Amino acid sequence: MIIYIFYFIIIIYSVLILLFYFYWIIYNDFTDNNKLCEPENIIASVVVTVRNEEENILNCLKSLTSQYIANNKIEIIISDDYSTDKTVTVAENFINTFSSDFFSIKLIKSNNKSDINKGSKKYSQEIAIKQAKGEIILLTDADCIYNNKWIITVLKYFTNNEILFASGPVQILTDKSLFSKLQSLEFASLVISGGSSIMMHIPIMSNAANMAFRKSAFIEISDKIPAKSLSSGDDIFLMSAFKKFFGKKSLYFIKESEAIVYTKPQKSLKSFIHQRIRWTSKVYAYRDIPQILVGLVVVLANFSIIGFLVITLFSKQFFLLFLIAVVIKSIPEFLLLYAGLKLFNSRKLLWYFFPLLIIYPFYIVSMPALSLCIKSRWKDRIIRVCP
Repeated sequence: MIIYIFYFIIIIYSVLILLFYFYWIIYNDFTDNNKLCEPENIIASVVVTVRNEEENILNCLKSLTSQYIANNKIEIIISDDYSTDKTVTVAENFINTFSSDFFSIKLIKSNNKSDINKGSKKYSQEIAIKQAKGEIILLTDADCIYNNKWIITVLKYFTNNEILFASGPVQILTDKSLFSKLQSLEFASLVISGGSSIMMHIPIMSNAANMAFRKSAFIEISDKIPAKSLSSGDDIFLMSAFKKFFGKKSLYFIKESEAIVYTKPQKSLKSFIHQRIRWTSKVYAYRDIPQILVGLVVVLANFSIIGFLVITLFSKQFFLLFLIAVVIKSIPEFLLLYAGLKLFNSRKLLWYFFPLLIIYPFYIVSMPALSLCIKSRWKDRIIRVCP
């Protein structure tokens, strides 16, 4: 009986991944490019919320101010989230020596000690958004660098007045290590799946390193965004609020290589685990039914693979059934990655598909439990798991 349950869950999961694959490859057919035009004379604000980013903020600012923006005006806001290192000093030094007719840079310092208990990325981010001059807000992180047409590519989509929120692709850069390549491939699977879900109008995932929205819409719903007390989820809960109050068709995924934002891999297994615990901690605050169901299907499908493996270890007669289950699950995953990695020009990462195939079920099943058992810290701040 348990074998049939495992197969049923794995088939449901595989159908879901095939739907992601289908929508990814045909998405351009649904895009009405006639509604898009080159952005002109737009005032937009790029918000970078920072905490202890002294090693990254300079490269981030250099990359942002090297953007091709045509005749648009771009405001860059650095909002400090109670950094305890030299982040603010590095940012101030850059601002004091920078001059441009098209870019302005503003630093918001977190020097109000009475607000320190409110300190969180979401709190500092919201302060910056409300002070922003631009109608279009672009969110990103300080540990990122950008294609030199990132801003103007994102703004192009907001020439379509129907789009209120847009999510863009993020890529983890790799070095020579196997660890960085596995991170990049696994992260690409999340970005591709999240993008496909937005295309299907059942958005389950986005990334705060590359998001944009209309400020007027944000102001309208800012008091209704859920789970503000959580340390994580500044991306998914904001997207969920846009979906709830403006409808799923107000959301868009920008499937263009020029819209890619690049970030760094984690340096160690420990930092990787703590990062993923932080990401996983927000799932306990999910209220959106598609997000909950997709999350359950993913975890249960990978649990089913582990269950098959355990049964096979005790009875070798189930080995063939175990292999069939792995094939049913892995073929749709491979197809989705093969299609999606074209956007990132990174199909060479598929060489690492099989090592990830072995590791992934154990990793994905353990994360929810670890997020409850381990007190994770992010930049000297304890992660809150429950709202």
